[in-house]
Amino acid sequence: GAAAPAPGVYGVAVDAAGGELAAGDPAGDAATTADALLAVPYPAEFRPQPADAGRLGTLTAATGGRLLDPADPAAALEPDPGDTLWRIPVGVALVLLLAAVAATRLARRP
Repeated sequence: GAAAPAPGVYGVAVDAAGGELAAGDPAGDAATTADALLAVPYPAEFRPQPADAGRLGTLTAATGGRLLDPADPAAALEPDPGDTLWRIPVGVALVLLLAAVAATRLARRP
């Protein structure tokens, strides 16, 4: 048998006798030809598969994360209750950075 074509979209032109026409063949009559697109999908092993919720649940429990519902993408944007602790050291670092830049600029003035 013939090998399956590579995945992708192919243009096909067929005349009334069932023969395939070459692309751009001027001999094809508009009344006796048909143009179509043929989509060849990826093989099943390369298609996205649903996630294994059991394994993800075990992983999220072990790492302290949370399992999101794919039907509710907005849940990914909700803050985590432990998400506010990082703001304190980052705020202190930002203030110290601005103070260091200001001190350097002021020290350079004549």
